[in-house]
Amino acid sequence: MTAAPLLSRILVAPVDQPHVLRILTTLDDEAVTNVECVLYFRDISTKEARLNSDYVVPIDEIGSSDGHPFLIRPLLPSVTLETLFEARAKDPRALPAAVGATIVRGVLNGLIDALDGDLHHTALRPSAVLVDSAGDVRVEGFTEGMLLSRFQPLGRAPKNDAPEVRRGREPTAQTDCYGVASILYRLLTGAVQPDEWEPQWTGMMMQLASAGVPGEALKRGVDFFHRALAERPEQRYADVRKVEFAFRPLEQELESPKPRQVVAELVAPFLPLVPDYSSVTSGLNASTSRLPESTKLTHLERTHYDRHEDIPRIKSEDLAVVGDSERQTTGTGEGPRATRILFNSSGSLRALSPELREQIGPHPLEILARSRYQVLGDLGTGGTGNVYKVLDSTLSEILALKVLRGDLVNDPAWLQRFKRELLITRDLEHPHILPAYHLELLDGLYFFTMKYVDGVTLHDLLQRNGPLNLDEGLRVLGPVGEALAAAHDRGIVHRDFKSANIMIERVTQVPYLMDFGIALTADNPGLTVTGQGIGTPVYMAPEQAMGEEIGRRADIYSFGVVLYEVFSGTLPFTGSTTVAVYTAQINRRYKPLVNLVSTPVAKLSELIDHCLQPNPADRPSDMKAVLTTLVAACS
Repeated sequence: MTAAPLLSRILVAPVDQPHVLRILTTLDDEAVTNVECVLYFRDISTKEARLNSDYVVPIDEIGSSDGHPFLIRPLLPSVTLETLFEARAKDPRALPAAVGATIVRGVLNGLIDALDGDLHHTALRPSAVLVDSAGDVRVEGFTEGMLLSRFQPLGRAPKNDAPEVRRGREPTAQTDCYGVASILYRLLTGAVQPDEWEPQWTGMMMQLASAGVPGEALKRGVDFFHRALAERPEQRYADVRKVEFAFRPLEQELESPKPRQVVAELVAPFLPLVPDYSSVTSGLNASTSRLPESTKLTHLERTHYDRHEDIPRIKSEDLAVVGDSERQTTGTGEGPRATRILFNSSGSLRALSPELREQIGPHPLEILARSRYQVLGDLGTGGTGNVYKVLDSTLSEILALKVLRGDLVNDPAWLQRFKRELLITRDLEHPHILPAYHLELLDGLYFFTMKYVDGVTLHDLLQRNGPLNLDEGLRVLGPVGEALAAAHDRGIVHRDFKSANIMIERVTQVPYLMDFGIALTADNPGLTVTGQGIGTPVYMAPEQAMGEEIGRRADIYSFGVVLYEVFSGTLPFTGSTTVAVYTAQINRRYKPLVNLVSTPVAKLSELIDHCLQPNPADRPSDMKAVLTTLVAACS
C-alpha cells in the first residue's frame, strides 16, 4: 500500500500539447497553511525546474493559485516502469533481464544530473521512471518525491522505498542509492528486493542466477546489491555517483548489443493512447467545475524557466481540464474532491485523514494509548518491530513491550516467530534469559511484555569502553553461556547470538541473553527456507549463512565470534557484503587473539580458534565443554 500523495495529479490540455498539473492540497482544499511545506515546495520545485537534463522530465511552469502551489509538466508519450512490471507479472518474457542495465543507466544519469543541481529524489519508485518509444529513459517527480519522504502521513510506504523512509526518518543522499538498486533488482529478477533482515537476503545469488544473470555478473550483482540495499544508510554507497561507478562493470556484463532498440520494442505495446483533445473547449470557463473552487486557474502567479526555445509557454486561457487520474471522487457526479491530509514535518506520530485512517490503520502508539500500558520511551527498533519502555497502569510496574511490525502481521511465518519467541523465552525460565510475560492482541496490534532492564547491551559497552579484561569478560559470558547451554538442552538453537543481544543491568551488572525471535526448535524446524540463511552475517556460522541445516554448533560458532569481540574489541570476520564475510570465514582469514592483546591468552585463543572452525564437526560438541575451557583459560 503506497502512501497518499501530497500533490493531486490533473491532466490538462493546451491547444497543441497535453500537460500534467500538480497542485499541492491540504485539509478541506483550503489554502496551504503549513509555511514550512509551502517554502519547501517552492525551493525544491525551483531547483527541479532549473535542471537541464535529457534524463529528467522538465517542469514548464511553477506558481500558485489562491494559496495552492502548483507545477506543470509536459505529458510525454511514454510508459512507466510500474506498467512494465505489471506486464511482466503476467508474462515473464515481457521484460528480459538484459534491458535492466540500459534502463538503470538512464535512471542514474538523471539522478546524477539532479545531484549536480543539489537535488535528490528520495522516493524513487517504478512509477517515477518513464520509458519512451525510442528507448530513452527519464526520471520524473523530484519535487513529489522529496515532499512524500518528508511530509507524508505515517503509514506503510511501498517496500521499494528505503528503510529510513518507510520508518518515517529523514532521507539522506544514500536513499537514492537504495532506490536505484531496488529498481535494478526488480528489473533483473521480477521480484521486490529483500530487506537485510529477511531470509531472502542471503539467497540473493540463487534468485539472480535463476533469473538468468550471466557469468561474472552474478557475483558482481550480489556484491552491488548487498552494498546498495544495506539497511543502514551509512553502509551504502555515499551517493549515486558512487553507485554509478560500482555499476559500470556490472553494466558491461549485462548490456545487450542494441539495448535502446530492445527497450523500445518492449515499450511499444504498452504506450498509452494520447487522448483526443479536439472536442475539449479551450479556456477554463467550460471546465472549472472539474476543479475545487479554490484551484480555478484564473489568477496565476507563475514563473517560466526556458531551458529550450521550443518549449511552449502555457497560458491560462489555453488550459482545459480533461481528467483527474489520482484523486478520489465523491461518487455524486460533482467531480473530484481533494484527499484530506494532515501533514507535519516531524518524524513522530502524525494525524491522518479519515480516508487514510481506514487504509493505513492507526499507529502502534495510538493503539497502546487505549491499553493499560503507558508508553514512557522508545528502547529501540529491530527487524520485526519496536520495543518500548512502558508503565503497566494496573500493576504499577515498569516493563518492556515488544510490538510486531504492522507489515509482518499478515505474514504467517513472522507472526509464528513472534509468538514462539514469547513461548520459548517464557518456558526456559533461566536466571540469565530475559523473561517474557504475556502476548496480547489489540485492534490488530500484536505485542508482548518483558522484564525491563535498565542497562546497556554488551555491544554498546564494547563500543564505548573497548575490550574487557579476562575477569570482566568471564563475568558476562560465563552466565550467558550457561543460558545458551540451557536452551540447547531443551533443543533450542538461538540462531542470532551476538553482543547486541546481551543486556547488562546497570546497577547489578547481571547479564541477560535476549531476542529468541528466530530461534529454532526441535519440534518446529520449518521456520526457515532451505538455501536461505537467517541471522546476523558477521556472527553467523558458514553453514547458517548458506541456509543449510544447523544445530547447536552454529550457536557455538557465534559464541566464539563474541568471545573474540569481547577480548579484542573487534570482529574476527568482516566484509562489505555477506559473500565477503562468508569467504573470510571459509578461508579463516583473521588475526588470532594471541597476536592482538598483550595479556597471556594462549588457551583462550585456542578456544576461539576451536569454535570458529568452518566445519561444524570440528567445533566443540556442546556449550558445557566450551564453558569449562573458558573458565580454565580465564583463571
